[in-house]
Amino acid sequence: MTTPMFADDEALLRSAPASPLPLEGDVTMLAKAEEGEEAVQATLRHRPDILVIDLEMPGMDGLGAVAATRRRRPERAILMLTRHARPVCSARP
Repeated sequence: MTTPMFADDEALLRSAPASPLPLEGDVTMLAKAEEGEEAVQATLRHRPDILVIDLEMPGMDGLGAVAATRRRRPERAILMLTRHARPVCSARP
């Protein structure tokens, strides 16, 4: 059984990837967090197989949360996902 945890300040991005997980049968969502410190505490408490975390979050950001988690649980698998908040500028000839 695989047990992921998702941490993102946007509810849709926290919930959408987890929605199809029960269909897999061997994946169980352990927890969700919406900011960095909450992600660290939930990871330490629930001990997911993998933490999927966003880079940009209020309070402690994703990098800070990953560093804090790695100090206490260096074996924890972590996948950091993010998106650019700023629009992409196109180059003009």
